[in-house]
Amino acid sequence: MQATELSTWQRRVSELTGRISELEEALAKTQKELLKAQEANAKLQRDLRENVAQKEDQVGLFYLFLLCSIPLRVLFL
Repeated sequence: MQATELSTWQRRVSELTGRISELEEALAKTQKELLKAQEANAKLQRDLRENVAQKEDQVGLFYLFLLCSIPLRVLFL
């Protein structure tokens, strides 16, 4: 009976060890995917900030163009 129990426990330990290895591999893969997603997110945030800054510059230039397009006599009336 003891030999059977020992064999059962050894098999169970072996199964759990294998499962732990699978989980560790899945964790490592998920961590790599998370890192890639974080890097992509950081790049998108940089791109968005640059895009917003460009739009602000364009609006400022547009208003400057409009201001320069007004004849001087209209400004001093």
